[in-house]
Amino acid sequence: MRNPALHILISLGLLFGIGSSSLSQNDYSFAIRSIDVMKQTQDAVCNPPSDEFIAKQIAYAINANATHIAISTPYDDPQCGSSELLTRRYIEMVNTMNEMLNTSLRIWHRHKPLGYEDHLAQYGVARLTDPDAVLPIIHDYIVNHPEFFREGDIITPVPEPQLGGIRNVNWCGNDDICLFDSDADTWGTAVAESTERFNTWLIDAVDTTKQALLEIGFEDDAVMVGMYGFDDYITTGDNDFWTGILTQESISAGDYITLDYYFAQDEDPNEVFSTIANEISSRYNIDDPKICIGEWGTIHNEGADRAREVMQAALDNGIDCFNYWHLGPGGIGEQLIDYTEDGGLAPNSVYDVVKEMFSQEK
Repeated sequence: MRNPALHILISLGLLFGIGSSSLSQNDYSFAIRSIDVMKQTQDAVCNPPSDEFIAKQIAYAINANATHIAISTPYDDPQCGSSELLTRRYIEMVNTMNEMLNTSLRIWHRHKPLGYEDHLAQYGVARLTDPDAVLPIIHDYIVNHPEFFREGDIITPVPEPQLGGIRNVNWCGNDDICLFDSDADTWGTAVAESTERFNTWLIDAVDTTKQALLEIGFEDDAVMVGMYGFDDYITTGDNDFWTGILTQESISAGDYITLDYYFAQDEDPNEVFSTIANEISSRYNIDDPKICIGEWGTIHNEGADRAREVMQAALDNGIDCFNYWHLGPGGIGEQLIDYTEDGGLAPNSVYDVVKEMFSQEK
């Protein structure tokens, strides 16, 4: 039987070019080095990639010295396809290639229910209205798929959870359904009620995830949990109205305070990261906050030099966890690999920079 992983490795010339490193994870500047494949997972359940394509993507992630590949398939299946099967195919291919190459690539699980946010309306699923209904979905997914998880993985219960909508805080979608809602008549009371519900839920979701992991045999800290991916509006706020809606307990729930943040092209990344760290430290009374960039990429088609500048600025400001969004192909400059004229795949100059930064030693 033809092995797509072996075929891809040979065709890429990577079979002798990548393998286990003599350096430990702690010897690299970025301790967590992740690359996202959301466009081929969350966005492709109904038109999934081939085994050969998946093998090729994973080979590029390994070759870039990534510790994790971020998979964003939904927890549940739409009518048009199987999210579960697509997740399984990625995980099994990662396991196969790790065994072949003696590498240790792990999965960053960034799943969410199809009805969680307006953006996923593409799958024709009705919006959820009760955030507590999400907790058993997370729990059952983990306990029903113990083979999906390994020591060293990361689980984000729901990435960018604020996108479910927080009444009077952020956009609740075209249908105006806020998952974190309030019936209050006044703006201020609605903000207080909806944000309290949101903060409580963030902690409950981490606790639910950890409990499910215990049930399938994982000890504490074997799998990292949390790392939600907040935006700056949620963490540090709009200074005309608030300076962040989280609490010290909710922003600290799980491992790392994680931000999905795409700042403007004319912003100085050193200033951005320094300001974020200082504001989080001051607002939430956290000394030396442990920050991860849960998503960033050159979405403004900024090029390789900008990628190097931003990633180096992260390191210079003590940020040692970075999930590059995204591996590609498909995008307007943020992708790391592109289609070639003959339909193949090839890395671009931004890929070279991410590999360089992920290979930087302390």
